[in-house]
Amino acid sequence: MAQELKTWPLLDGFRGRPKADVEALVTAIVAFSQMAAQLGDRLVEAEANPVFVLAQGQGVRAADGVVVLA
Repeated sequence: MAQELKTWPLLDGFRGRPKADVEALVTAIVAFSQMAAQLGDRLVEAEANPVFVLAQGQGVRAADGVVVLA
């Protein structure tokens, strides 16, 4: 599914840049989704922004995040 993103070329080594750590990005998205599912109706809002995808093997980093619970 990541390859269907309009921004996929940026993750895939755009203009000679190193390929991004797509595996870590997918892991982070799945973990975020699992958190939301576990919190259920208690979750009012959740955001991680921006998320930096580092070079392959170096992971992802969220600069800021917020979770609002009921």
